[in-house]
Amino acid sequence: GHSKMKCCCLSPMSSLLRTLAGCLRACAAAAEQAFRCLAKIAACADRCADDIDSKLQTRLGDMEFDWNAAGVPFPNQTSTDESYSHVWTEPLQLHVNLLSGTELATVQAKSTWSGREMKDALLPFLPKATVAATINFGTLTWEDSLMASELGLTDEAELHVILQACEIQVTAASVSAVNGFYTTSEEQMNGASSYTNEAGTLLFRYHFPNGVHYWYFSRPGNLTKSLGDYYRVKSEGLYPPLDGWAPDKCPLGFGCAPSIKMLV
Repeated sequence: GHSKMKCCCLSPMSSLLRTLAGCLRACAAAAEQAFRCLAKIAACADRCADDIDSKLQTRLGDMEFDWNAAGVPFPNQTSTDESYSHVWTEPLQLHVNLLSGTELATVQAKSTWSGREMKDALLPFLPKATVAATINFGTLTWEDSLMASELGLTDEAELHVILQACEIQVTAASVSAVNGFYTTSEEQMNGASSYTNEAGTLLFRYHFPNGVHYWYFSRPGNLTKSLGDYYRVKSEGLYPPLDGWAPDKCPLGFGCAPSIKMLV
């Protein structure tokens, strides 16, 4: 009787294991078939790429192609537009003029410079309390994140700059949106001027119900809530403090606090 009971107990387990083994074999077979299919697709893609390269080489010979700032490819050797070139001269000598045509500066730049780096390089040449708001190359705008090479700048290229008056320069903040140049906005807040930078970040004075005042860096929105705050500092002054800033109780703030320089 004991032997029969043991056999009856093991029978369902053996059946389950055999079913599992069958499922695994089926999965392995399907995986092997899928792998073979993917290998065929990869081989086909390689053949197509080789065919395209061969046809392009036949039609275009040794011509090199580049992309201009508008995303349009052109052959460098036959391009009639001197604004674009595949060969970069280091450093690039860039001539910067005001919109009036008055020459502002000649800057030795690199093809890896961003628009933001170019604006920083222009600071020593600008009138007091002004910044380069926009830099144009022909009909194109040199965006802060765009490199000179991506814009298509070459040696001796001519740029035009639009200036903007500003009162405050902010640097060193870990939140990049806080850094930049601030101009006075039209709206006063709690008896003091408020300011905005090129990223839209606000610098303003806030009055708490208990009578205490703080200055804040925040993104636009409901300024009575802390959700958009980057940094703050307690101050009863009518102008933003130069130091003492911290991300304390500011959900979007972190790391290094901003450093403020008054330009006027």
